[in-house]
Amino acid sequence: AAKNPRVVRARVATLLELGKLSEAEAVWKTWPQPHEGYEYWKWSAIVHEDVQANYDQAIVAYENALAVWPGPADWRTRNRKANCLSRAGKIEAARAERVSASRIEKLMSDEVHNRILKAMDRFPAIESLQLMVEFYDELGLAREAKCWQQEIKRRE
Repeated sequence: AAKNPRVVRARVATLLELGKLSEAEAVWKTWPQPHEGYEYWKWSAIVHEDVQANYDQAIVAYENALAVWPGPADWRTRNRKANCLSRAGKIEAARAERVSASRIEKLMSDEVHNRILKAMDRFPAIESLQLMVEFYDELGLAREAKCWQQEIKRRE
């Protein structure tokens, strides 16, 4: 179990929650290879920020986490990155990150998701496909938006 990334993640998260920072860092250092993916980068960022106070490394790790799914939709981690940027003295970057987090938080609301689900009931209506294009555009997921746009063109 100690070689399972999910177990390591759970242990790191629990130890951080309990305030056992040095133990959390020690467990994080046992994260099995490969060192990649959303969970690895997210928890690396948190350890760098909360345990080591190494804000520059934390910012890089947050950027890596936010670049892979589900990072683009994770407004909470984006807010953590904004706080880290503030701690690093990068006030304008922190402000921009908070704006982005707020925009994404709104996209993750029940209201937006219910509208998307209703639109999918009308699939393949062009209006429902256009809603998907707009949703993915707003999330900054150009590849996904392009795929939906291609589906619209195919149906026209």
